[in-house]
Amino acid sequence: MPLVVAALTMFLGVMCMLSCGKNNVDPDKNPTDTITNPGGGGGGTKPVTFVPQTSGLLVKKMTNRDTGGISSQYVLYIPQGYNDNKEKLWPTIIYLHGLGERGNDIELVRNTGLAKRVNGTTDLNFIVIAPQCNKGTWWDLPSVARLYDEVIKIYNIDQSRMYLTGNSMGGFASWTWAIMRQDRFAAIAPISAPKPDNWADVCKTSSRPIWTFHNANDEQVRVADARFMDTAIMKCNATKFKYTENPTGGHDAWTKVYNDPAFYEWMLQYKK
Repeated sequence: MPLVVAALTMFLGVMCMLSCGKNNVDPDKNPTDTITNPGGGGGGTKPVTFVPQTSGLLVKKMTNRDTGGISSQYVLYIPQGYNDNKEKLWPTIIYLHGLGERGNDIELVRNTGLAKRVNGTTDLNFIVIAPQCNKGTWWDLPSVARLYDEVIKIYNIDQSRMYLTGNSMGGFASWTWAIMRQDRFAAIAPISAPKPDNWADVCKTSSRPIWTFHNANDEQVRVADARFMDTAIMKCNATKFKYTENPTGGHDAWTKVYNDPAFYEWMLQYKK
């Protein structure tokens, strides 16, 4: 019997370290909560010791070696004025990229989506955390959860104002996490996202601030998925859900969103 228990313990340990593949389990949830690949395309507490940061876009490494399915590197945006007040806690956005930015070239992440929006600027008053998914895999939320837990220990993050957004594959993961862990984020914005596999549980998010975006002529992820989610969540009498559909723009609905000041004003309305 002891050998059986030891073997089972080792097996479970290996499973927890699987990368962004199918059926990964969120360690914060019941073991029956799983994530599969899409078919297509309160106040925070500051770290014990304040560590000054260079403003602008940086590349950082996770100190936790158990990074799982994400790269040990992530893109970090630090707003101007971060070092001026060591007691200030900053609103923070976690950004999840799409399929084309996977791998170990962090420059791909630096030059896409929300990271591209803040590259070379210091005008956004949020911390931005943009991890990279490993090549040939999909977003693995247990791995991203480890990053989440690490960054709140390092940076002056207001945990009551943490937001999640992502485009395409990252939008799919944003939807999935919104349904599984509504408590982790103050607001969530999936963009150009496939319908999540756990869509049947979307009513769990009916009281959460969610704003989705899609272009009607998207040829990579069908707009029908976004319309389906709009209908599904509104049937739950969602009170803080918004859906914006543009007639043109192809698959890239995110550039317009991330360049719009109203998007960030919407986020800042909400605290968890």
